[in-house]
Amino acid sequence: MLVAQKNYKTPEYSWGLELNWSASNLMDLKGTNSNVFNPKMRTGFGGSIVVPFQYAPKKSFFGFQSGLGFFMWGTTYRNWHIKIEKESLYSIGIPMAVQFKVSKSFWLESGFQANFAVYNTLRHAGISGKLPLVELQYLLGFRYHIFKSLAIKARLHVGLTPAYQIIMINPPYSQEDIHNQYRFGVFELGMSYLFPLKK
Repeated sequence: MLVAQKNYKTPEYSWGLELNWSASNLMDLKGTNSNVFNPKMRTGFGGSIVVPFQYAPKKSFFGFQSGLGFFMWGTTYRNWHIKIEKESLYSIGIPMAVQFKVSKSFWLESGFQANFAVYNTLRHAGISGKLPLVELQYLLGFRYHIFKSLAIKARLHVGLTPAYQIIMINPPYSQEDIHNQYRFGVFELGMSYLFPLKK
């Protein structure tokens, strides 16, 4: 997002490019057809490339930003230190956030992000991964502008719906057992560069 300062005029409409690094935490909830419960946390590290679109009305403390991004998380650790078989999740996301101006260079963001599943590489003997159509997240973050168009951004995402489901069909499971995996915390850190659509 661009912030009005004395030396330049802020464009009302802009687009840009974001490169982000992220850490994602997943929690496996109780299955539907058994008493199996795996409360162990799975942690994935990945990143995203986002093309944001922003509307920042002049002489206003509020703005709006949306966009389109490609996200990837590789779930490789359990309880932060036990390495497990690689599990990767790829998705296309659409973030939508309202922006609040705190100072000339600092803005807060609050909104939602919808992730549309693309592919999940999770495959074990007797266990397969199944992606829901949409994962909805709440997001809260900030942007700090170093220069006119270059900014540092950080966000925290909280999953409101399952990130994906684990389908277990082999013994010791007597029948198909579905476990919902919630992505309850995603920390995202990155850089963004914005270009004016019109001056």
